[in-house]
Amino acid sequence: PRGLRSGATLGAAAKRFQHGETLPQGTGALYGDAAAMEPPYGMMVEGGGETTLYYAIPTDSGTAALVLRFMGGVLVSMGISYL
Repeated sequence: PRGLRSGATLGAAAKRFQHGETLPQGTGALYGDAAAMEPPYGMMVEGGGETTLYYAIPTDSGTAALVLRFMGGVLVSMGISYL
């Protein structure tokens, strides 16, 4: 529904979701209390040559998350799972 497609850039994908005025350099919170992993929150994690964006929300069954993986700044996979 937000128009995400494989091949989207990190910047273009991040613009489709809530985050602060700028993206963190490296690993950091996009919004909410990502350090405590208390949903709702958004978090960016860098390492191993890739960047992953996590967008977590509370549900009746636990915390659900949209997980977006980027390599070279390009979206290579996305999925929804429980954390």
